[in-house]
Order: sequence, then structure tokens, then C-alpha cells
Amino acid sequence: MVQRFELNRTGTFREVHNRLRQDVNNLAEQNEELTTEVQDLESKTQRLGGVETELQKHLKRTKHTVNSFVNLVNESEEIEKEMERIQQGDVLRHLFEAIIESDKSEDFEIEENEINRLVFKLKAVEGLNLSADAIKKCLQEMGDDRNVQDIFLAVKKLMNVEKLRIEHDQTEKDEEEQKRLKNMKIEVSTRSVV
Repeated sequence: MVQRFELNRTGTFREVHNRLRQDVNNLAEQNEELTTEVQDLESKTQRLGGVETELQKHLKRTKHTVNSFVNLVNESEEIEKEMERIQQGDVLRHLFEAIIESDKSEDFEIEENEINRLVFKLKAVEGLNLSADAIKKCLQEMGDDRNVQDIFLAVKKLMNVEKLRIEHDQTEKDEEEQKRLKNMKIEVSTRSVV
């Protein structure tokens, strides 16, 4: 009986040993698979590290380029404002010259017989986009007291009013264009959905 028990036990040890050997073999296969996956992940990580480095370099270049572009746009706006200020100064200088040249009596007053000459000279001033009717109306509203300084200030005021009207008209055009573009986007997006 003891021998039988020993034989049965030996068989059980053998079965346990075989099962353990099978588990070791299975674990070895899983270990090889995991090792292969780890190696694949390491190579992918290295490639991604290289991609990340290149992406960071590209972002730095792009950021530099974008910052340079923004700086150029800002500088361009400043230059444009300065050019506009200079152009405005030229218009005012030509305006003053036209008023002085129209004063044939040289008394710094524009008499009735000098108004047509003044209107003609003012129409010839480049950048002074006023109608002859608007200029005549402005001069007539001044009455008989039309000294050179008052005329200059009145025409300058008329220029500012005209500039505001033009800016208002441009703003309305811009708003209409934005609405039109928005409608086009909606139309295109609904077409792509359909």
C-alpha cells in the first residue's frame, strides 16, 4: 500500500511536473511575444522622438515666421498711417495754396468774384474729393465774411465730414461682404452635407 501510494504520488508529481513544464513553456512564449512587442514599442518611441524633435523645430520656425509676419503687418500698418498723415498734410498744403492763389485782391478775403476760381482750384487739388456743389454751398453759408483762415477751416471740416461718410460707406460694404461670404459658407456646408 505504501508502494502504491508512492507510485500514485509519483505519477501525480510527474503530472504536476509536466504541467509546470507546460506553464514554463507557455510563459517563455509569452515572454518572447512581450519582448518582441517591447522592442517594437522602443523603435516606435525612438521614431516618435525624432518626429517630435522635428515637429518642435518646425513649430519654432513657424512661430518665428508667424511672429515675423505679424511684425511686418504691424510695421506696414504704421507706415500706411504715416503715409496717410503725410498725404493729408500735402492735401492741406495744396488746399491752403489754392485758397491763397484764389485771393487775387490779396486781402485774405475771398470775394464773390473769386469763388468760382477757388472752386476750380479746389477741384484740382489731388486727394480733395469734394464736389463743386458742396464747396460752393460751404462758401455761401459763410456769407460775405469769407476770410482765408475761415475758408481753410470750413473746407477742412467739410473734408472730415466727407472722410467719415466714405468710411461709413466702406464699413457698410464690408459688412455686406461678410454677410455674403457667411451665406456662401452656409450654402457650401449644406451642399457637402447633402
